[in-house]
Amino acid sequence: MVLSGISLVSLPHDESSIEAVASIEAIVPAVDDAADVVTLESFAQQDSSEAALPESNAITPFWRKVGDAPTFAPEWYANQGEVTQHVYYDDALTPAENGALLRDVISNLSAGDHIQIHAGTYSIDSYYTIQASGTESQPVTIAGAPGEEVTITRFNATQNVMNIFPSQYLIIEGLHLRGGSTGLKIQEVSHFMLHNVEISETKGNGVAANSKDTSYLYFIDNEIHDTGGNGEGLYLGAHDGSKITHNSYVIGNYIYNLNASDVGQGDGIEIKDGSYAVTIKHNFVQNTNYPGIIVYRTGRGAEDRNIIEENVIINSNDTAIQATADAVIRNNLVVTNRTGFLSKPFTTVPQNLTVVNNTIVAGTDGVRTIGWDSEDAVDNVFANNVIHSAVDRPIPNGLGNATVVGNVVVTDLAATFADIQFNGTSWDPTPLPNTQLIGTADLSYLPEVDLTGRPRITGGDVGAVDYREVGGELPDPDVPADGVYGRFDFGSDTSPLGSEYTRVTQADRYDYIAPYGWISGSVGSRDRARGDDLNRDFNFVSSGSMTFVVDVPDGNYQATVGFSDQSYAIDGMQVSIEGTSVDTISTVAGETVLRTYEFEIRDRQLSLTLTRGASGFALINSLELKRVLDVGAGVLVTPGLNQTTTESLGTSTFAVQLKTRPTAQVTINLLSTDSSEGMLSQTQLVFTPDDWDQPKTVTAIGVDDSVLDGDIEYTIMTSATESEDPAYDGLPVDDINLVNLDNEVVTDRLISQFDFGTAGSPVATGYTQVTPSDRYDPAVGHGWLGRSIGGRDRARMDDTTRDFNFVASGSMTFGVDIPAGNYQVEIVVADAIYENQGMQVLVEGEQVDTLSISGGESITRTYDVMVQDGQLTLTMVRGTRGFALINALKLTSSSTPNADPGVIVRAAANQVTSENLDSTSFTVELGSAPTSPVEINLGSNNENEGTLSTGQLVFTQENWNQPQTVTVTGVDDDLVDGDIPYQVITSNTTSLDPSYQGLDVDDVSITNLDNDISATELVNRFDFGSSTSPTEAGYTKVVPTDRYDASKGFGWLSGQLGSRDRTDADDLTRDFNHVASGAMEFAVDLANGVYRISVIIGDRYYAHSGMKVSVEGELVDTLSIGPNEFFRDSYMATVSDGQLTLEIARGESGFALINSMTIERIT
Repeated sequence: MVLSGISLVSLPHDESSIEAVASIEAIVPAVDDAADVVTLESFAQQDSSEAALPESNAITPFWRKVGDAPTFAPEWYANQGEVTQHVYYDDALTPAENGALLRDVISNLSAGDHIQIHAGTYSIDSYYTIQASGTESQPVTIAGAPGEEVTITRFNATQNVMNIFPSQYLIIEGLHLRGGSTGLKIQEVSHFMLHNVEISETKGNGVAANSKDTSYLYFIDNEIHDTGGNGEGLYLGAHDGSKITHNSYVIGNYIYNLNASDVGQGDGIEIKDGSYAVTIKHNFVQNTNYPGIIVYRTGRGAEDRNIIEENVIINSNDTAIQATADAVIRNNLVVTNRTGFLSKPFTTVPQNLTVVNNTIVAGTDGVRTIGWDSEDAVDNVFANNVIHSAVDRPIPNGLGNATVVGNVVVTDLAATFADIQFNGTSWDPTPLPNTQLIGTADLSYLPEVDLTGRPRITGGDVGAVDYREVGGELPDPDVPADGVYGRFDFGSDTSPLGSEYTRVTQADRYDYIAPYGWISGSVGSRDRARGDDLNRDFNFVSSGSMTFVVDVPDGNYQATVGFSDQSYAIDGMQVSIEGTSVDTISTVAGETVLRTYEFEIRDRQLSLTLTRGASGFALINSLELKRVLDVGAGVLVTPGLNQTTTESLGTSTFAVQLKTRPTAQVTINLLSTDSSEGMLSQTQLVFTPDDWDQPKTVTAIGVDDSVLDGDIEYTIMTSATESEDPAYDGLPVDDINLVNLDNEVVTDRLISQFDFGTAGSPVATGYTQVTPSDRYDPAVGHGWLGRSIGGRDRARMDDTTRDFNFVASGSMTFGVDIPAGNYQVEIVVADAIYENQGMQVLVEGEQVDTLSISGGESITRTYDVMVQDGQLTLTMVRGTRGFALINALKLTSSSTPNADPGVIVRAAANQVTSENLDSTSFTVELGSAPTSPVEINLGSNNENEGTLSTGQLVFTQENWNQPQTVTVTGVDDDLVDGDIPYQVITSNTTSLDPSYQGLDVDDVSITNLDNDISATELVNRFDFGSSTSPTEAGYTKVVPTDRYDASKGFGWLSGQLGSRDRTDADDLTRDFNHVASGAMEFAVDLANGVYRISVIIGDRYYAHSGMKVSVEGELVDTLSIGPNEFFRDSYMATVSDGQLTLEIARGESGFALINSMTIERIT
């Protein structure tokens, strides 16, 4: 039947219906520590190691999610029935009319109702509530159709997008709630699950459950961002504790960008006073205005504590994690420019807190405590945490009465962790070898698993992540006598089982205890009741794909797979192993196909994906997995622990050996790319059939110079192997990248220091006073430039921090006349009373920092700067709250005493010009002051490719340390001559100073890119979008479900893909495909040859930063786009393997996305 533009369709149960069984991967809420054991009530209580494990320790949003099943779900989630009603968007109606009809459908729902909403933007223009009377055996479901973009929006902020009141056993998933006051308001609700829902652009909170009591709420794998107003992501419980949330789960969510200028608070996840037994786990919280995660007290002591574990909090404007009492905080990673962890009184002093094995990297205070020394501050534990404070304030207030053991304070991030940076786009907190984090934890408080969910195996490491090489990796499974690691018979619970096979049904999800199972796909089973025990039954999906995994040791394997359906044909099923397409299967009814595939496992897990073809199922009957002990020829290069040399002749080593015995001698040649930075102990390695398995050690030795040139990167280049053994002739060998550390010493000399305040405030000893009336005067040499400035004296704190100059809006700039040269600029920013948020700091016109301070807080920052025009400028720009202000400024000159003569040429690697007249540049300076002018002549060795901005450089005693820039511009021609390398040739120095006469100067290598292209032939054009968005004329549509299909010759190879249709743009730019994390790779089958690939990348509504574009496996571009900005560019590619690949990887924020791609062959 049809009801006012919305189709309501009842689905029959037939062969084409999907038999879906929900994946339930439970999370442990249990807490193990020496003080007590706390157990939370849970519907699915299992060990936390069962949660999805990431592929590596590199942390990005949704890093713990594997496959398409929820990261965590209650048992009743699996009881969803089949779809009972479809809601289709009617293009003949307005968004508001479609929204009104949708509102009528979902307002009152009964047990077992399953509403599936199809693509469209449904606008709600009046208040409504969802009242769902589900039961444990028959929950109610409201879901977006799989693979479709379903948006429910509120056009203004007078009402919420969605209200739930009252309801129970309700599931909402696969929607986008946009706009409105609050995205989702929950009242008098229990047993509710919000899964895979995006909430954005609200004028208030993302989700709020603060008006009535709520319980057993599950917020799983959602994305909440760009809120306004109060702006909390998740707000559970009332501020005064009068309404509480209990026994609930906040797991696997990505919450970010809650720090816009109109956001008044902007906590990421806030659990209010009195709420209890809430588990907060696997969340990625980034860019919040207030704390990333904040909990108060439960009021229940050691019973039903709140759990904050295995979360990642990046860059909060306030503090990353804040807790008052009754909580367990463990295995979290914090990287923030502000305070890492804060605990202070609220209703009660801090008590019953267990803070263990966290990695805290903070720009200000690492851990700040208030009230921990009170006599009522009992049962607090602070153990096995690693803390870094950029301002050397790891724990400024101490830890009071707490039990304190096993903690480590570190000062050098690069020497401690694999990859932690304040401005990073991914984070790897794995400890480096031989650091003080390894083996120093107190075992009484050590959790069983770490941030990644992997068991801690190395005997007690400090921080959130276990160092997995000390004590060895997890042991490999026992090697079976016949090499077979598994025989699996796929079928139903009741179908017969093949002899010596393990049964696999649709319900066998991979759970990290059983070392095999399904990780994705709506998997069903069939038993045709004819044929033998292996081919009569199978597991299947009727659409899309399914992935089966088996844990095995790394190595070479054979997989023998059986495919058969006794009743129906299979047409074009795709088989992929380890992410690579290996086969296409087609059968007739009753035919059995056995295929054997060989491959290498490198991540300790086999991944087998089957994707439905043109007709029939994607299915599997049987799998036998056998390890192959024969290893092919190859060269193993093992870098040493130290990848640096030094100008003090410090060394670095690496080892080279063969993987198998050769039949003849094998030779490998070695070469340093910069012999002025590093030389080798040997330049050739020779292996024989007798010593092939003995590693040969090569030592790289740093080369000294007398120039302050900084740390220089260079590479040990390895040739391909040379041998009369065909298996070992021409094999590639990995290069080794090294850094030679400079040993020239920099000394600092104080130039000036200024104390900013009022005419009546005291001046710090040794400082020059600056007041608002001190305008710049060349005779004085310093002062305020431009606008009027204010002053304040708070009459508290010390002479430097009590007073300041400020502006209440805009910016202010201070100038100081100093000679050209290198300087350190140190500033102090403090306000004894008020907070000041989001101040920008610019030195010499370049932004170098963003600062926020609380009342009573002081920040000191130091920046390196080069002054070239005789005047240093410092600009402070007001942020989101308070003033732009400054208390003190100190200038220090950086110079090298007694530096030896030398010429420093600073040129980037792989410099290019182009026949489009694009240019590049490099700089030249001297290593010390000459006694007489020094001249250097320059010229291009091919003026048909590049010309110089100057042919001569002259350095004097006054400008010797000021870099002089040489610009090189490409020259155009009308020839298709390809990209031409050429050089800027530099003469030896000429000077009356004997120490600077005749010195050699480095040449600079450049390539001029050709812009002449012969005739082109259009091959294909793709328009990436959603299933309902229009397709540009002449283009082929691509949607997220278009996985690579050899019969079509194109499709997505990898990526957790989605789509967006912004509607208000042309057909080519309005829509796109995207991934919210990781990368996506698209493939097109092409004849071998040279091609031009043109792309459009853009989004009408949002900015996306740092996307990386690779063509044929090589990085060709890194780009960032603003809202309504569309990037258009073309890349040349040579296809030699019959297939073109384009990969786009997500950057530091937003999506990786693509709107269109055009392919032209160069003929």
